[in-house]
Amino acid sequence: MLRLYAATAAILMLSGCVQSPEKAAKDAKQAADSWSATLTEATQARNSGQISPSFFQSIVTQALTSLKKEAQTARKSGGDAAAAPVDAVAARAGKLE
Repeated sequence: MLRLYAATAAILMLSGCVQSPEKAAKDAKQAADSWSATLTEATQARNSGQISPSFFQSIVTQALTSLKKEAQTARKSGGDAAAAPVDAVAARAGKLE
C-alpha cells in the first residue's frame, strides 16, 4: 500500500511539470516578446547614456540565463517549434554581449 501511495505521488508530481505543447509555445512566445522588448529598451538606454555599460551587460546576462531556461522548458513540452521564438531572441542577446 505504501508503494502505491509513493507511486501515485510521483506520477502526480511529474504530470504537474509537463505542459501541453500549445501552452509551452504560448509561454515561450510571451517570454520571447518580453525579453525582446526589454533588450530593445536597454539598448536604447545604453546608447543614450541613461544606463551604464556594466548595467546593460547584467541585463543581457540575465536575459540569456532566462531565455536558456525558457527554451529548455519549451523544447521539453512543445519541441523545437515552441522554442524557436526564444532561440531567436537569445541569438540577438548573444550578439549584444
